[in-house]
Amino acid sequence: PEELDYVGMLNRVLPLDIRILAWAPVPPTFSARFDCSGRVYKYFFTRRGLDIDRMRDAAQHFVGTHDLRNFCTMDVVHVDNFVREVRSVDFTPCSTATDVNDPTSVWVATISGSSFLYHQVRCMMAVLFEVGLHNEDPDVVKALLNLSRTPGKPQYDMASPEGLVLWDCQYPTELAWSASEDSRRLLSESLFQRSAAAAEQASLLRQMLLSTSG
Repeated sequence: PEELDYVGMLNRVLPLDIRILAWAPVPPTFSARFDCSGRVYKYFFTRRGLDIDRMRDAAQHFVGTHDLRNFCTMDVVHVDNFVREVRSVDFTPCSTATDVNDPTSVWVATISGSSFLYHQVRCMMAVLFEVGLHNEDPDVVKALLNLSRTPGKPQYDMASPEGLVLWDCQYPTELAWSASEDSRRLLSESLFQRSAAAAEQASLLRQMLLSTSG
């Protein structure tokens, strides 16, 4: 029998900010969480007055295997090991169509690692934003990773959840992803319409902002 169009069926009932791209058959013992060997998060943000070069310098201290208890919300009931591997942290502008130094330009931080603690990315970004605003030195990350120097997590607000996306999950075995042509077309049309509407709204707000700066 012909396989059901799972992608189309799920996208019709899920909220618009959750989209299914493809599906793959897996064995009964497969766990999407525990069989995952790597994850990639993206955090989108507006540049404002942030010094991206300072943020890049500070972010490199995260790369490697560290105890990240000062960069998470502690869950001592369910977690007793706070050591995680951060594989890379990169900052790139989302579009070359606008001046990347413009305060309204949108940037993305891409953070990859083996696994992540609760609120880890939002805590990392919060500290990196403080570095970008020149409120902290880039070495603050190194200091917070040194538990003998900073044995307790200092008080700071996490970065907003709005810009955070779990972008990719990697598995040791290659999965046979599939999606029907019809579901791909509908998904592409839906994302284009939402992207166009968001771009129009952003342009409108930008014009309003420019008109008030006169």
